[in-house]
Amino acid sequence: MEKLFQKLRSITFDFNGKIENESLRRFLHIFTEMGSTIGAILIIGILTYISGVNVLYVFVPIYLFQLLIVEALKILFRKPRPASHQHKNLFGIRITSGSFPSGHTSNIFSLCFLISNFYQLNILLTLAVFAVAGVIAFSRILLGRHYTIDVAAGALCGLAFSVIGAMLLPNLLRFTL
Repeated sequence: MEKLFQKLRSITFDFNGKIENESLRRFLHIFTEMGSTIGAILIIGILTYISGVNVLYVFVPIYLFQLLIVEALKILFRKPRPASHQHKNLFGIRITSGSFPSGHTSNIFSLCFLISNFYQLNILLTLAVFAVAGVIAFSRILLGRHYTIDVAAGALCGLAFSVIGAMLLPNLLRFTL
Protein backbone atom coordinates (compact mmCIF):
# COMPACT_ATOMS: atom_id res chain seq x y z
CA MET A 1 0.00 0.00 0.00
CA GLU A 2 2.80 2.41 0.88
CA LYS A 3 4.33 2.07 -2.60
CA LEU A 4 0.99 2.94 -4.15
CA PHE A 5 0.75 6.09 -2.03
CA GLN A 6 4.31 7.07 -2.92
CA LYS A 7 3.44 6.83 -6.62
CA LEU A 8 0.23 8.77 -6.11
CA ARG A 9 2.07 11.43 -4.10
CA SER A 10 3.89 12.48 -7.27
CA ILE A 11 0.56 13.60 -8.76
CA THR A 12 -0.68 15.25 -5.59
CA PHE A 13 0.50 18.23 -3.64
CA ASP A 14 0.58 19.53 -0.13
CA PHE A 15 -0.80 23.04 -0.47
CA ASN A 16 0.78 23.78 2.84
CA GLY A 17 -2.25 25.49 4.37
CA LYS A 18 -0.72 28.96 4.11
CA ILE A 19 -3.45 31.38 3.12
CA GLU A 20 -2.30 34.94 3.66
CA ASN A 21 -5.73 36.59 3.50
CA GLU A 22 -6.99 36.23 7.07
CA SER A 23 -10.68 36.69 6.14
CA LEU A 24 -10.49 34.03 3.45
CA ARG A 25 -8.70 31.63 5.79
CA ARG A 26 -11.33 32.11 8.51
CA PHE A 27 -14.15 31.67 6.01
CA LEU A 28 -12.61 28.43 4.70
CA HIS A 29 -12.10 27.09 8.23
CA ILE A 30 -15.81 27.60 8.92
CA PHE A 31 -17.08 26.62 5.47
CA THR A 32 -15.12 23.35 5.37
CA GLU A 33 -16.92 22.16 8.52
CA MET A 34 -20.15 21.79 6.50
CA GLY A 35 -18.60 18.49 5.43
CA SER A 36 -17.92 17.31 8.97
CA THR A 37 -20.25 14.93 10.77
CA ILE A 38 -21.44 17.84 12.91
CA GLY A 39 -22.12 19.85 9.75
CA ALA A 40 -23.96 16.91 8.19
CA ILE A 41 -26.13 16.52 11.30
CA LEU A 42 -26.97 20.24 11.16
CA ILE A 43 -27.83 20.06 7.46
CA ILE A 44 -30.03 16.99 7.97
CA GLY A 45 -31.65 18.67 11.00
CA ILE A 46 -32.48 21.82 9.04
CA LEU A 47 -33.89 19.78 6.16
CA THR A 48 -35.96 17.72 8.62
CA TYR A 49 -37.33 20.90 10.18
CA ILE A 50 -38.23 22.30 6.75
CA SER A 51 -39.49 19.12 5.05
CA GLY A 52 -40.59 16.78 7.81
CA VAL A 53 -39.45 13.54 9.36
CA ASN A 54 -39.31 11.62 6.04
CA VAL A 55 -35.93 13.26 5.44
CA LEU A 56 -34.58 11.31 8.42
CA TYR A 57 -35.86 7.98 7.08
CA VAL A 58 -34.10 8.53 3.77
CA PHE A 59 -30.96 10.49 4.66
CA VAL A 60 -29.79 8.93 7.93
CA PRO A 61 -29.44 5.27 6.85
CA ILE A 62 -27.68 6.20 3.60
CA TYR A 63 -25.47 8.80 5.28
CA LEU A 64 -24.45 6.34 8.03
CA PHE A 65 -23.80 3.64 5.42
CA GLN A 66 -21.31 5.81 3.54
CA LEU A 67 -19.80 7.17 6.77
CA LEU A 68 -19.06 3.70 8.15
CA ILE A 69 -17.46 2.50 4.92
CA VAL A 70 -15.30 5.63 4.57
CA GLU A 71 -14.12 5.37 8.17
CA ALA A 72 -13.28 1.69 7.59
CA LEU A 73 -11.28 2.68 4.50
CA LYS A 74 -9.36 5.28 6.54
CA ILE A 75 -8.43 2.57 9.05
CA LEU A 76 -7.50 0.16 6.25
CA PHE A 77 -5.26 2.60 4.36
CA ARG A 78 -3.85 4.56 7.34
CA LYS A 79 -2.53 7.24 5.03
CA PRO A 80 -0.93 10.14 6.93
CA ARG A 81 -2.23 13.65 6.47
CA PRO A 82 -0.12 16.35 4.77
CA ALA A 83 2.81 17.68 6.79
CA SER A 84 1.14 21.09 7.04
CA HIS A 85 -1.95 19.65 8.75
CA GLN A 86 -2.37 21.00 12.28
CA HIS A 87 -4.43 18.04 13.59
CA LYS A 88 -7.24 20.16 15.05
CA ASN A 89 -10.52 21.21 13.50
CA LEU A 90 -12.49 24.44 13.90
CA PHE A 91 -13.81 23.28 17.26
CA GLY A 92 -10.33 22.51 18.59
CA ILE A 93 -10.98 18.77 18.47
CA ARG A 94 -7.92 16.67 17.68
CA ILE A 95 -8.25 14.82 14.38
CA THR A 96 -6.78 11.34 14.57
CA SER A 97 -8.21 9.52 11.54
CA GLY A 98 -6.28 8.94 8.35
CA SER A 99 -6.23 11.13 5.32
CA PHE A 100 -7.51 8.76 2.62
CA PRO A 101 -10.30 9.15 1.62
CA SER A 102 -11.47 12.58 2.77
CA GLY A 103 -14.41 12.10 5.14
CA HIS A 104 -15.61 15.71 4.88
CA THR A 105 -15.67 15.42 1.08
CA SER A 106 -17.43 12.07 1.18
CA ASN A 107 -20.01 13.42 3.62
CA ILE A 108 -20.84 16.52 1.61
CA PHE A 109 -21.00 14.71 -1.75
CA SER A 110 -23.25 12.09 -0.16
CA LEU A 111 -25.56 14.79 1.19
CA CYS A 112 -25.59 16.62 -2.16
CA PHE A 113 -26.64 13.43 -3.92
CA LEU A 114 -29.36 12.84 -1.35
CA ILE A 115 -30.62 16.43 -1.54
CA SER A 116 -30.69 16.51 -5.34
CA ASN A 117 -32.58 13.22 -5.50
CA PHE A 118 -34.93 13.64 -2.52
CA TYR A 119 -36.03 17.09 -3.68
CA GLN A 120 -35.82 16.15 -7.37
CA LEU A 121 -33.85 19.29 -8.16
CA ASN A 122 -33.56 20.51 -11.72
CA ILE A 123 -30.17 20.41 -13.40
CA LEU A 124 -29.21 24.00 -12.52
CA LEU A 125 -29.97 23.57 -8.82
CA THR A 126 -28.20 20.21 -8.81
CA LEU A 127 -25.12 21.83 -10.34
CA ALA A 128 -25.28 24.62 -7.75
CA VAL A 129 -25.53 22.11 -4.89
CA PHE A 130 -22.57 20.14 -6.22
CA ALA A 131 -20.61 23.36 -6.82
CA VAL A 132 -20.88 24.04 -3.08
CA ALA A 133 -19.64 20.49 -2.44
CA GLY A 134 -16.74 21.12 -4.81
CA VAL A 135 -15.73 24.28 -2.96
CA ILE A 136 -15.88 22.43 0.37
CA ALA A 137 -13.76 19.65 -1.12
CA PHE A 138 -11.23 22.13 -2.49
CA SER A 139 -11.10 23.88 0.89
CA ARG A 140 -9.78 20.64 2.37
CA ILE A 141 -6.76 20.92 0.07
CA LEU A 142 -6.32 24.68 0.50
CA LEU A 143 -6.29 24.35 4.27
CA GLY A 144 -3.62 21.64 4.05
CA ARG A 145 -5.83 18.93 5.55
CA HIS A 146 -5.78 16.56 2.57
CA TYR A 147 -3.97 15.72 -0.61
CA THR A 148 -5.78 16.02 -3.94
CA ILE A 149 -6.13 12.24 -4.25
CA ASP A 150 -7.79 12.07 -0.80
CA VAL A 151 -10.43 14.58 -1.86
CA ALA A 152 -11.05 12.94 -5.24
CA ALA A 153 -11.48 9.56 -3.54
CA GLY A 154 -13.77 11.13 -0.92
CA ALA A 155 -16.01 12.59 -3.63
CA LEU A 156 -16.20 9.26 -5.45
CA CYS A 157 -16.90 7.37 -2.22
CA GLY A 158 -19.63 9.79 -1.18
CA LEU A 159 -21.37 9.50 -4.53
CA ALA A 160 -20.88 5.77 -5.01
CA PHE A 161 -21.94 4.72 -1.52
CA SER A 162 -24.95 7.04 -1.61
CA VAL A 163 -26.09 5.61 -4.94
CA ILE A 164 -25.66 2.08 -3.57
CA GLY A 165 -27.47 3.08 -0.36
CA ALA A 166 -30.31 4.64 -2.36
CA MET A 167 -30.71 1.42 -4.33
CA LEU A 168 -30.75 -0.62 -1.11
CA LEU A 169 -33.03 1.76 0.84
CA PRO A 170 -36.39 0.69 -0.62
CA ASN A 171 -35.58 -2.88 0.44
CA LEU A 172 -34.43 -1.76 3.88
CA LEU A 173 -37.59 0.27 4.47
CA ARG A 174 -39.79 -2.64 3.41
CA PHE A 175 -38.30 -4.80 6.18
CA THR A 176 -38.39 -2.15 8.91
CA LEU A 177 -41.90 -0.72 8.43
